[in-house]
Amino acid sequence: MGRKKNAALDAIISQFPDTEEEYRNYKYVYTLLRSLQADDKTLLDINTDEETELLRIAATRTPSAHKAQAALYLARGYEFSVDFPLTDEDDTAWNTAFKQDELNNTNTTKSDTYPVPASDYVKMTIPQAERSLCYIYIYNIEGKLVLTQTIKESETLVNTSTLSNGTYYYVVVDNNKQVFERNKITIVK
Repeated sequence: MGRKKNAALDAIISQFPDTEEEYRNYKYVYTLLRSLQADDKTLLDINTDEETELLRIAATRTPSAHKAQAALYLARGYEFSVDFPLTDEDDTAWNTAFKQDELNNTNTTKSDTYPVPASDYVKMTIPQAERSLCYIYIYNIEGKLVLTQTIKESETLVNTSTLSNGTYYYVVVDNNKQVFERNKITIVK
């Protein structure tokens, strides 16, 4: 039991800023979020100076950067590439970006996903699943993998009952890790 508790504490401690600059960035992002909340405002209410500072932090590619990127996406629709770790036998990771512009995104196909917003399940129609075993990886707004499901048929139900309200990103890949779709879903319960 003690080892599990130590591992959990080590995981929390590893998220703390480890440089003075990262500490300042971390403090800025959380102070901004608290200030908005205290003033009964949302991220949509950030001013130009706050937006500029969040953009500077977002460019650092640190843990604070991911918080700033999430805030900027929600506030202004800024899109940043995201590094997703995949847990497989060769422990490889890959990079992707979520884009709203489907006309210029030639690497993905569009599947039918409903209901929108979803609550306990999402029904997806993925034509590639008829030809190849596929996987869906669902990530929260911070880029943390929260759900994985194997897709064996072109029409499948993804159980989202364990997910909290919010926006999630998903990626559909085949056995060769070819990306068939990148998109987002919204959960409202």
